[in-house]
Amino acid sequence: MMNTFYLFIIFLMSSCASYVNQIHRQIDNESGQRRRVQQSQQMAMGQDRRPINNPVTLGATPTANTSSNYYPENQRNYNSRGVRRYRAEDLKDNDSDGSLWSGQNAESFLFVTNNMKKKGDIVIIDVYSKLKEKIQEELARNYPEAPKKAAKGKDGAATEEPAPAAEIAQDNPEKVYDKISTSVIEQVNQDYLLVRGRKEIMYKNFKRYFEIQAVISQKDINQNDIVPSKKVLEPKINVLRY
Repeated sequence: MMNTFYLFIIFLMSSCASYVNQIHRQIDNESGQRRRVQQSQQMAMGQDRRPINNPVTLGATPTANTSSNYYPENQRNYNSRGVRRYRAEDLKDNDSDGSLWSGQNAESFLFVTNNMKKKGDIVIIDVYSKLKEKIQEELARNYPEAPKKAAKGKDGAATEEPAPAAEIAQDNPEKVYDKISTSVIEQVNQDYLLVRGRKEIMYKNFKRYFEIQAVISQKDINQNDIVPSKKVLEPKINVLRY
């Protein structure tokens, strides 16, 4: 009997709570409807005070809402002294001297693809006619030809044989005759390197070896790590004997 009474009390309390919540929701809905109707009436009559129309600061300074164009206090004429306007093409540096945006093989430049070489890097020397002649002279000095007997004429006097046509013909100064692989052995300063390399060639039907040592400039090395022998400074040729 007591259990039934307790259940009845609990049911009665829950029913009362749900009824009270329903009344509160109904009151809120009615208040919201009245507020929306009042706001719509005020907007229709132009009495809506929620947004601030045409705000003005305390100093009466024009704002973006009150003034579409705000002119500066001082009018400046930039072309009064004949100063022309610069374009993007005027900022391009086409000179070969130092710059932050141009230049090749210079470590101090800011925007550039550097090809700086350090100790141990490989540099290829393209052999042109002058360096070729210098190598041949050094080989000829180390491997001289055996003296030939002079031919005697009818009167018994010695006559000289004419030089071969291959030795008389001049070399083409624009032709690359060979390539020598060298490595950087010392960085003299920021711009110059000391390189050294060895080469095996055929000289008078025999294999001969020589060593080249020279100073080259970093800016003369192209992107393929090649420097022409015309740009090589102080080349020294040493013939090696094995």
